[in-house]
Amino acid sequence: MSANPSPHPYAPQDPAGATRERFSLYAAGGRLYAQDRRALLVELGTLERRDDGFAYRVDGDARLCGSRFAGADDVLHDLARRLDSGFLGSRFATLPDRAEDYTIDLNGAAHFAVELDTGYGAAPSLQGVGAARAAPGTLRLAR
Repeated sequence: MSANPSPHPYAPQDPAGATRERFSLYAAGGRLYAQDRRALLVELGTLERRDDGFAYRVDGDARLCGSRFAGADDVLHDLARRLDSGFLGSRFATLPDRAEDYTIDLNGAAHFAVELDTGYGAAPSLQGVGAARAAPGTLRLAR
């Protein structure tokens, strides 16, 4: 048995044994969503356009909020920097899968890919921060 057991046996692992989970974040129709590698889609919270910019709030966690963002891409980037795999894992375990909800249109929605390292003792690191503006970016976080 490995000293660093993976919570998901088929999740990619780096040579040091840290498990990486990839998620996609979306902003569509005034809501924030996350999708995992199994294509499950969960609703995370709200996105509003205000006079001073965009604001967001994640349902169930008052610490995950922000305002005065220039656009939805900036909101997703901020959210990605603040999430961890445990939080997202709990959302996928408890919230309903919205992937079959045809009222949610993700075509053309702002989106951002994030990889969260779940390995034991992994030091926080941030890479690819500038990638969110061009195409869908990838932000890799170690936790």
